[in-house]
Amino acid sequence: MKLSEAIRLGSLLGPQLFGILHNDAGGTCAWGAALVAVSHFRWDRGFVMGIWPWVLSDISPCPADNCDKQHRAYYMIVHLNNDHRWTREHIADWIATIELVETAPVDREEESYVEVV
Repeated sequence: MKLSEAIRLGSLLGPQLFGILHNDAGGTCAWGAALVAVSHFRWDRGFVMGIWPWVLSDISPCPADNCDKQHRAYYMIVHLNNDHRWTREHIADWIATIELVETAPVDREEESYVEVV
């Protein structure tokens, strides 16, 4: 599942939180929403990197107006959620513009072969 999809899905389950991953009332921050969507209910950097390793790749400028911060997507999600108070859906929209394109596995039966004689 793409990170943007996980954030959107998890955000349907409760209100947005700031400065905390999740609470007993079902609220989540953007990262909490993503983790709940993939049935993982605690922060585990190794788990996150196993699913979305690209979040530690390139540094991106903050997409918020009048902000000169730069972070990897891993932390930019926290920054947008807590500092700019972007909605989780808005954060997911931004993530969708930078996340890697996932490709479907190739169906070997549909491949065409050239016969060499």
